[in-house]
Amino acid sequence: MILVIVGTTPKPFDRLIRAMDRIGEELNEQVEIQTGASNFKVKNAMTKDFYTIEELEAKIAQARIIVSHAGVGTIIDARRHRKPIVVLPRRKDLGEMWDNHQLDTIRELRGVKGVFVAEDETRLRDRIMEAMRFKWENDSIPTEKEMLVKYVKQIIDGIE
Repeated sequence: MILVIVGTTPKPFDRLIRAMDRIGEELNEQVEIQTGASNFKVKNAMTKDFYTIEELEAKIAQARIIVSHAGVGTIIDARRHRKPIVVLPRRKDLGEMWDNHQLDTIRELRGVKGVFVAEDETRLRDRIMEAMRFKWENDSIPTEKEMLVKYVKQIIDGIE
């Protein structure tokens, strides 16, 4: 199952939802989409507005891959469960977010094992196919605290 997560931002992320509705029809894989604030009517996937923390944990554990906004919490959850994650950043200029911090996030994620960055929705299907072929090695994954500390440090270093 491919789990699509848009986060809890009170702005719709229709660009991701529309793309996954289209891609879901092409793939031979169940797709479940957390739609959040969107009013878009999904035709080719199961949907739910929001998950409780417990429901989301269970869905992530069941998923083959995660497709998500570039939210740090979701990325950490996917890595903790050893699930490959494809991230598409929300953008301010498209009214999806109040700033462009998710663009900053994806710049820091390039080359991170198990994280596949789609700069825009036209690259989403290719990144999903890469993620579906990805296999975790037996190496360790940093803890949530280690990942968050590294991420915050990189942001602070970038300010200087």
